[in-house]
Amino acid sequence: MRTMKKLIPAVLAAILLLTACGGEEAVSLNMDNLANRLMQEITYEDTISETTPEMAQMLYGYADGQVVNCKVIISAGATTEEIAIFECADDQAVADVEAGAKARIEAQKVSVQSYKPEEMTRLDAAIVQVSAPYVIVSISSDSSTAQTIIDEALGK
Repeated sequence: MRTMKKLIPAVLAAILLLTACGGEEAVSLNMDNLANRLMQEITYEDTISETTPEMAQMLYGYADGQVVNCKVIISAGATTEEIAIFECADDQAVADVEAGAKARIEAQKVSVQSYKPEEMTRLDAAIVQVSAPYVIVSISSDSSTAQTIIDEALGK
């Protein structure tokens, strides 16, 4: 009986832990498919092309090892148009990459506001979406279509 009294609270605690953790399903994202849909279904003013992981790290300012995989597609330079999809190593990396994305957008605003004010509309509507372990960035003239594509890719 004494063993049973000790066992019941332990079993209840285990059940609570399992149900608390079971509420969130891990997100699975095909980064290539998402990037291709964004590139094909949105019209971009400038030529956009994929950059290297090293350049992505420089642009977004995250530390070595924080990003497991990334796909970053940037404008040739005439616009601020961009697609960036990061698979992060852990929650801290997600927070750091998200902060880096927001900082990049703010830096671009400062950079273009005086000589290319038309880019401000794109930057003001930029999407930075987190669905751990992913951080997704889209800067385009059609943020509503981009948001729909991203939501569909994430199963929302």
